[in-house]
Amino acid sequence: MKRSFWMICGTPLLLGAALSACGGLRHRQAPAALPAAKGESMLTVTKKDNGRELALEVGETVLVSLPENPTTGYRWEQAGDTSQYLAAVKDEYVPAPQGRGIVGAGGVRELTFSAKAPGSVKLSLRLRRSWEKPDQAVDSFSATLNISAPPAR
Repeated sequence: MKRSFWMICGTPLLLGAALSACGGLRHRQAPAALPAAKGESMLTVTKKDNGRELALEVGETVLVSLPENPTTGYRWEQAGDTSQYLAAVKDEYVPAPQGRGIVGAGGVRELTFSAKAPGSVKLSLRLRRSWEKPDQAVDSFSATLNISAPPAR
């Protein structure tokens, strides 16, 4: 009888204590952006820049910052090959400051690219679950990057 009482009453108490302890975990504070190297500049692009044409020079970096909540399974991914013109530098999820410690809170996906060759390239991203087909993306982002050679010095 005593064993049944503890199994019925004690298990939920222990489970509750364990779950509340998880609420105290903190996400690692990630930098908001990659600092540009000396002599380089960084162009920051957000959802409001969707469909725009943007100019940058070889050696400059572009940071694409888009809202994301990976706990839903949806993540931003690059669609298409831009490796002739852009080098992928960083891909990082940064939790929103107001959502820290809240299970399921969203943040932003930060994708950083460095321009490596002159030309025009369309950078396309899609928000989708990795186990679903690419055409099942729920959102998309694209920007045309017109990359020029740096001025002669």
